[in-house]
Amino acid sequence: MNPIPPAPGDEISRELLIRQIEAAFRNVDRIGATSLHQASAIDDYASDREIEEAGRLDRDKHWTEIPGELLEQHCNALGFFDVKGWVYHLPAYMRWSLHRADGGHDNWMKDVPVSALGPPLQDSSNKRRRTPPEPDPNFEALTSGQKRACARFLRYKGWQEMSAEAMMYYQDYWRRFDT
Repeated sequence: MNPIPPAPGDEISRELLIRQIEAAFRNVDRIGATSLHQASAIDDYASDREIEEAGRLDRDKHWTEIPGELLEQHCNALGFFDVKGWVYHLPAYMRWSLHRADGGHDNWMKDVPVSALGPPLQDSSNKRRRTPPEPDPNFEALTSGQKRACARFLRYKGWQEMSAEAMMYYQDYWRRFDT
């Protein structure tokens, strides 16, 4: 793959990208959405009662209040939210991933939101499609500003952190929103 590099002067700083994500998702609320502990319980095949009880563990009123350590403990939860819960938690995972990009931390967390922005698994072989089917309910729930923030997140991950997965998702789908 020959990635298309950003235009000269078009590079974005991590701090500016975090501010763009925060601005794009600032009005997102969790009312009526799957919570972090609920999604984790769903991943663990919990009963309906256990899933309901797990929701009581989450006290956040805004996604910026979710501690990064909690996101790391529940890194697999991102695949188990309902659409509203996915839109609510995605920016928290993106922001935490950007904070964890340096400093000698184990960087497995940085790939969690990148994978969430990729196309769904095609089948049980774990092979991904090159482009997502239209419309993907999670992607369609995003506003144009949120899609732009996601595109810029993937562009940053691809070119600044050299993530081949992020480059592929950006080029195959998300770059159309990077205006």
